[in-house]
Amino acid sequence: MAGSQADMDAIEAQAKKGLAAYNAQDAKAVASFFTEDCRGLVPGCPPAIGREAAIPVIEAFFKSGIKSMEITTDELIPMGEYYLKRGVASGFDAEKKPKDKFNYVQIWRKDNGEWLHFYQMLNSQTPPKTQ
Repeated sequence: MAGSQADMDAIEAQAKKGLAAYNAQDAKAVASFFTEDCRGLVPGCPPAIGREAAIPVIEAFFKSGIKSMEITTDELIPMGEYYLKRGVASGFDAEKKPKDKFNYVQIWRKDNGEWLHFYQMLNSQTPPKTQ
């Protein structure tokens, strides 16, 4: 099924706004780009179910030293009423030095006329520590 260019452009615009909120270190603003019933799976955290549960997870990223992010989109695939977005998020410390890279998969859903993250999964590209 082909998606609409208008929907894809709207999703990318929302992603840029959410990224700007992250880079401003505003966890509540970042969470506003998630659906009320969102699901988040990120490294080192239990699953976050719901927008309010996402806020402490976002704050944990801030506390980990990831002060800003850049994202790339590798795929944006329509799936009925949803879109799957896959790419890479690069995290930077306060001095803009690379801190970590994450592969991400997001499912976007339109709620009240606005595209929002319904589901997000991140995994770090940093190899596990060996003993």
